[in-house]
Amino acid sequence: MTPDTNLIVDGLLRWWQRRFPMAHGQRNANLYKLAAALNNYGIPYTDALAVCLRYADPTGPDPFTAREITATVASAYRRTEHGVKEWTQGTRPRRYPPPPRRTLSAAQAQALEDRLVDVYRDRWPVVSIPQPVEVAKPSPPPPPPPPILSRAEVAVKRMAQRNPAINSFVNLLDLDLSRAQVRPL
Repeated sequence: MTPDTNLIVDGLLRWWQRRFPMAHGQRNANLYKLAAALNNYGIPYTDALAVCLRYADPTGPDPFTAREITATVASAYRRTEHGVKEWTQGTRPRRYPPPPRRTLSAAQAQALEDRLVDVYRDRWPVVSIPQPVEVAKPSPPPPPPPPILSRAEVAVKRMAQRNPAINSFVNLLDLDLSRAQVRPL
């Protein structure tokens, strides 16, 4: 194995041993996760198989054979993509302090500001905005025409001019003269 491969394998083994212990009943599943991670980080199949075969245990009531491990690694390499992840040293990115900022003298700041103003004037010329045209307010609508009086209303109005007591009589009876009709006798 190359030194880069050794570095990746050591990092993945530390990650795997912390998160997935080799407990009975979970050995195949956990070893599959290790083999899949090795494949994702671009470790060749033969190197991954050599790393995983370290965990073979042919003794005991439930042996973990080399044949079983080979089948698990082959399955992981068939079902995952090879070399899609890139190994970085460490688990979290370091936060570096920002570089110190250089301060400008007043003359340098003014020169920079003037230069920026010139550049922006060249790129975006000043455009005058036309003043809004004052829109004439529409004149108010003319008053509605007087209602057309029926013949009965005209007749009652004429009688009321001659005799004002008729208005009292119309108001007392609450007559609707707009629907009244005049019938010849």
